[in-house]
Amino acid sequence: MAGAPRRERLSFRAFRAARPAGCEYGYGHGERLSALREREFPRLRGITYLDHAGSALFPESLLKAFTDDLRNNVYGNPHSQNISSKLTYDTIEHVRYR
Repeated sequence: MAGAPRRERLSFRAFRAARPAGCEYGYGHGERLSALREREFPRLRGITYLDHAGSALFPESLLKAFTDDLRNNVYGNPHSQNISSKLTYDTIEHVRYR
């Protein structure tokens, strides 16, 4: 656009300084990546994991939330057309395609 002032890209340092208070960047919370890996992916301990095969590893906290939900709630038959069973079907599909 003619006459429009050209905006310079922010440096990473300037980007981080310009964030709103309380906004985290990346993994945040001052946690080291090794601590995050140990907490969320303990099954990777001692191995090198290459994700080039398109497989995905889910964090431990997400797996725990799903299993706790399925364990603590009573769901209906996922194959039934009953309205009360729709929640079960939707939950299973959500987990399956997650």
